[in-house]
Amino acid sequence: MGFICPKQNQMVYRPRKPEKTVLFEIVKKHYLQKQTLLQKVLHIVIDEIKKALVIRGPDISNVQIGAISFIQHFGNTLNAHPHFHILFADGIFSGEREELRFYESYLTQDTIADVQDKIRCRVLRFFKRKGFFAKEDLEKMLKYENSGFSLDATVRIESWDREGLERIIRYCARPPFASENLRWNGPWISYRLPKPSRTGQKFIQLDPLEFLERISAFIPYPRHHRRHYHGVFAPNSPLRKKSRIMCKNGKCR
Repeated sequence: MGFICPKQNQMVYRPRKPEKTVLFEIVKKHYLQKQTLLQKVLHIVIDEIKKALVIRGPDISNVQIGAISFIQHFGNTLNAHPHFHILFADGIFSGEREELRFYESYLTQDTIADVQDKIRCRVLRFFKRKGFFAKEDLEKMLKYENSGFSLDATVRIESWDREGLERIIRYCARPPFASENLRWNGPWISYRLPKPSRTGQKFIQLDPLEFLERISAFIPYPRHHRRHYHGVFAPNSPLRKKSRIMCKNGKCR
C-alpha cells in the first residue's frame, strides 16, 4: 500500500505585477477552500496516478485501481492548508463479478516526477478554464522550473504490516488539532504545535474569537465528504467485497 501526499495549495507563482500575485493568492486561499473545486482537483490527481500505474502494469482488460483519499483543509498552525492524503494499492486490479486478480505495479521516482508535472499542467489549465487567470499567466506558470506542486510517494506499507497501515490511516483521517495541545493562558488560548515550525516556534496564541474563526473553517459542509473511495474500493463497486478479502489476506499491497 503506497501513501501519496499531493499538496495542491503549495503552488508558487510570483509574477512581477503585484495585482497578479494577489490574484493567485486568492486562488490558493479562497477558491481551493471550495469543496467542489477540491474534488475536481482530486479527480485529476487520482486519474493521473491511475494512468501511471496502468502503464507500468501488465496489459490486461477491465483495469481498476484501489485507493482511499482524504481531503484535509488544515495545517499544523491551524491555518488554511487544503491538501490530499491518498492511500493507493501498489498495483492494479482486473476482474468481473466472479473473479478478481491483483497485479503489482510500482511508481518509480522518475514516474512520480512525471505524474507531478502532468497534474500541474492539468490543474493549472483547469484553473484557467474557470477564469482564475489569463492565458498569458498560464503560459508563464507552465514554464516555471519550481512549479510549487508537491507529490510525495516515499511511504510504503507492506501487506503484512497491519499496525503500520492503521497508523497511516489514523494520520490521514486525523482531526485539525488534538485537544490536549490546547491551554488557557490568561485571556488567550495557547496551542502547542504538533512539531516546531521552520522558525522554531512551538506555540501560537490566539484570542477565543480568532480560535473559533480558524477552526470553523474546517467544519465540513453538509453532504460533502472528506473521505473518498476509488476503483474497487468504491461503495458502488461490485468488486469491493472481493477486494477487501484479498487485501485482508495480504494478496495486495
